[in-house]
Amino acid sequence: MMSKAGIRRCCLLVVFALLALWTGCETVTPPTTPTPPSTPTPDPPTSSGVTVVIDPGHGGSTRVGGSSPNNATSYSGKLEKHLTLELGQLVRDKLNALSPDLNVVMTRTSDVNVGLSARANRARDTGAVVFVSLHFNAFNASARGVETHVRPGGDGGNVNLTKDRGLAQRIQSRVFSALKSHDANAKDRGLKETRLAVLNDLSLGNSASQSRNRACLLEIEFIDVQTVDRVLNIAPNPAQVKRDVAEAIAEGIIADIDANS
Repeated sequence: MMSKAGIRRCCLLVVFALLALWTGCETVTPPTTPTPPSTPTPDPPTSSGVTVVIDPGHGGSTRVGGSSPNNATSYSGKLEKHLTLELGQLVRDKLNALSPDLNVVMTRTSDVNVGLSARANRARDTGAVVFVSLHFNAFNASARGVETHVRPGGDGGNVNLTKDRGLAQRIQSRVFSALKSHDANAKDRGLKETRLAVLNDLSLGNSASQSRNRACLLEIEFIDVQTVDRVLNIAPNPAQVKRDVAEAIAEGIIADIDANS
């Protein structure tokens, strides 16, 4: 017969054995797979959801509301009205490609003339924030260069001259660079303050209390100069030159919208 001491020793041995068994059977938690960081949603471009008006100068065959059907003619006979329409369509397409949510309005899409006030009124009626009128120059077959016009302040009636100059400079500098890349003799004629009817603030919908629209008129080059005509219209790749100028204009517009958002 086992003594009480022996019984106690046996009980202790059983307890220790059970403890050892329980410790060895602890549940092992498998490692968790780390959750990858979420990709932040990019902010939408600030140029989205706004309206821009592109105004190809001239058009048609008769004078309408102060707008002549054509002014400049290139050395090889190309008409300004056709060149502005072609370039305007390229600018529209480039703006749509760079900022698909941008609403681009054209004052004309065919060979028709539109009065100067009616052109500016498109900006007023659509609530556009930018209005750009496209033109080509001609003078004496030797003067050349790209220049951009804004309406002057003071007696000129421009209620947002500083912002207009900002838009003009963003376009001017980019277009000059684009032309310079194809023509080493390209010239930057800078910004001009000129009383142009198509840039009239009242017609654009601007007032002293509300000046939503920024506007300028771009004179791309003097196309009566033979070398300019060759670059833009003849050889070696006039289509690429026009695409580059159109892209420069579009990028200037978007940069201006972003800067004023």
